[in-house]
Amino acid sequence: MNTKNHLIQNVQYLKNSTGKPLALLNGYSFCSGNSSMTTKKWVCSRGRPCKASFTTTKCAIFVQNATGKRVCVLNDYTYYVHASTKTTERWACSRFSKCKARLITVKGESFIIKQNGEHNHPRPSVRIVDGVLYRFKACKANFTTIKGSSYIIRRKFEHNHPPPNFKIIDGVLHR
Repeated sequence: MNTKNHLIQNVQYLKNSTGKPLALLNGYSFCSGNSSMTTKKWVCSRGRPCKASFTTTKCAIFVQNATGKRVCVLNDYTYYVHASTKTTERWACSRFSKCKARLITVKGESFIIKQNGEHNHPRPSVRIVDGVLYRFKACKANFTTIKGSSYIIRRKFEHNHPPPNFKIIDGVLHR
């Protein structure tokens, strides 16, 4: 059966006796093949001449939050580890306790095995800086100057986010 470009949900991820990743699909075993920044190919563990394979997509990002806890980020939504086994991690939406969105990933990898539930809230305002996740509401920092001068007469400099990454080149701001 050709399953090209279809979601395969009945894959079981394990480790072989030497600790290398192994996938079981429909009774067949697959070894980890070529990998790129966004995908991982799984090939039949019997090798040649069998050409059976499938590809999984890396789409989750793992970072630390401001308090040092590990967080999974997918499509700007954040998740916390809800449960863990030797080979998988179950993640629950970290924004609202009533949200039913969940993920299952291969432990130590960013491959999503299963994703279920829709978020019942808007995406949070998050930003990742140097591997650390920051949540923030709209920044209210501002200042007022006297017209025609650079003299500041009123200010509020308390930012609720890390500084932006930008450069000024020949008087032009580049993000």
